[in-house]
Amino acid sequence: MQAVAAPPVPALPAAPAVPITPVVPALDDPSLYINRELSWLEFNRRVLEEAQDKQVPLLERLKFLAIFSANLDEFFMVRVGGLQQKVEARIAQGSGADRIPPIEQLESISQTVRGLVTEQYRCFMEEVLPPGAGGHCRARREGIDRGDRKHLRACSCGNSSPC
Repeated sequence: MQAVAAPPVPALPAAPAVPITPVVPALDDPSLYINRELSWLEFNRRVLEEAQDKQVPLLERLKFLAIFSANLDEFFMVRVGGLQQKVEARIAQGSGADRIPPIEQLESISQTVRGLVTEQYRCFMEEVLPPGAGGHCRARREGIDRGDRKHLRACSCGNSSPC
């Protein structure tokens, strides 16, 4: 069998030489930037989402809830504390590239954190704690699946009852 050559493709006419002037945005435009504090809260939201993921083992979900809380504690001590100092010093203009005033940042943070903490408590009380625990967590061996038992054995330091 002999190969058949494809017919030649006609050459395209050359495009006219039109100078392309790139559009350079004004880099001092605040709308181009994401607020540092609100971005950090979105990161911590992703930590919370790991805790809410039912595919993640139960003890890992509990660990993500603890990480979420520790992150939020540090956030309030460092970042919110700094913003409050700016408000007390009557600094009206934000210092970040987004230029959001500190008082507006605090209002956005408050609204965002209220929703996140509500979700955190719902996740802990309704998904992580066993039903009827009433704030106490005590599980029977039959109530813990094999993967969680294995993980519990691996991280146990002898402070809990054996599974």
